[in-house]
Amino acid sequence: MAVVQTATGVLVGAVVMAAGVAFTTPAFFGAIFSRVTPAERGAASGTASAFLDLAFGGGPVLVGVVASRSGIPAGFATAALVALVGAGGTALAGRRHRTHDASPER
Repeated sequence: MAVVQTATGVLVGAVVMAAGVAFTTPAFFGAIFSRVTPAERGAASGTASAFLDLAFGGGPVLVGVVASRSGIPAGFATAALVALVGAGGTALAGRRHRTHDASPER
């Protein structure tokens, strides 16, 4: 969306984003629940929901500030960069979790 110049392109980007959220949110909670005991699931769900709310509330503000100062493409480029950093962090956390599960002490 950082390079889209039409309203149709923006709408297509919004649909793709919504589909991504719809598919990744259940996987996100499934990954969280697989790492905690059943007794901890409520707290884990509440914590994850709070951070999702912060992301959905704060992310648009960040993109709006960047877009107002540097233009709309820069706002979307910032959002893409933040998403890539988050994906990298998630991949590293998953890798550490799998490595820990494979350790002989467990």
